[in-house]
Order: sequence, then structure tokens, then C-alpha cells
Amino acid sequence: MSGRGNGAVSVPGQGRHVAVVGAGMAGCLTSIFLAQRGYRVEVFERRTDLRYGFVPGGKSINMTLSLRGLAVLKAAGVCD
Repeated sequence: MSGRGNGAVSVPGQGRHVAVVGAGMAGCLTSIFLAQRGYRVEVFERRTDLRYGFVPGGKSINMTLSLRGLAVLKAAGVCD
């Protein structure tokens, strides 16, 4: 946060709109961090929702998280 000379404090991203392309792990986490900083975020993903659409080759949404990945989720406030 930075002052503007008139006593007002600006919040990074306040009122700005950003588009995130890709709703994978990186896109989703980036969206969370940007939203926490005051940005209005819109996420675009070209693939259909794996829960509802047909996926050639079958569905697999299993994940393995490393300690580094868990640290990022904790920093985003989405993991205990």
C-alpha cells in the first residue's frame, strides 16, 4: 500500500479488472492471489468442466501435492 500525498491509502489492484487464461492449478491460484489484492478477476478456460463434459481418454483429476504446493495453498488461505 502506498500513500497518495492527500492522506489516502491506495490498495494494489483496487478497481482493476484482469483476465486469467487457464483454470489449471497456476491459473486458479493466481486468481485467488489477485482477488485478495483487490483485483476483479475473470477466469477463462477452453476445456469443458471435467465433471460434466466428455473427455477423450477418460477422466482423471487426481492430484499429488508436495510440501511446496501445500505451502502455496496455505499462503492463498485455502488450506489449513
